[in-house]
Amino acid sequence: MIESFVHLYLGHLFGDYVLQFGWIAANKAKSKTVLISHVLLVYLSQITFSLGYGYRFFHFILIAAVGITHYFLDSLKLSKGSNGWQWYLLDQFFHLITVLVITPFFTDVHFFVPEDIAEKLMITIFNAYFLSFLGYFIFRKDEPYNRDWPGYIIRGAFPWTGNIFYVAVLFGIEILRNFLKRNERGIIIENTFVAGLAFLTTILWEVLVC
Repeated sequence: MIESFVHLYLGHLFGDYVLQFGWIAANKAKSKTVLISHVLLVYLSQITFSLGYGYRFFHFILIAAVGITHYFLDSLKLSKGSNGWQWYLLDQFFHLITVLVITPFFTDVHFFVPEDIAEKLMITIFNAYFLSFLGYFIFRKDEPYNRDWPGYIIRGAFPWTGNIFYVAVLFGIEILRNFLKRNERGIIIENTFVAGLAFLTTILWEVLVC
């Protein structure tokens, strides 16, 4: 069950974050065509990461149903013009629920992407993107969002170390990097908050699930 969830949620995260280019993020609220393109990318991403032996037409339909739900959830959020952290978490919570609902139907699929790779990729994207946007919405939602690529890389590397000590070392490097930049105090607090959550996410997944 966990393996099925990992592959499906990885597909969601990859499509919703990595494949949501700046142009899509800036225009999906203005154009239904752009929003549909975003949802199609998420759909294709979920199919890609969940493909395997035992895959049937029924599985394509299930993921399509998730895609339709994704469209309506994003439409509702965009129509409300809601960009607070509460709305962000609520939106992602419902996306998570849709993944959990279809997960039991994929337990007989033997996925092409190895489970250990899928787990690491899932936590990588969660640490790099999901938590970064959460920090942004909490601390400075009224400012333009700028992708912090060095932060993405460092936090995304946490699950690939295979050792709590090295995760702690990377966490220390990320904290030091933020202070050396001598940015505004609020940004330092935001980045430290995000790095701390990424550290906890990685450790909890390793301890409680793996």
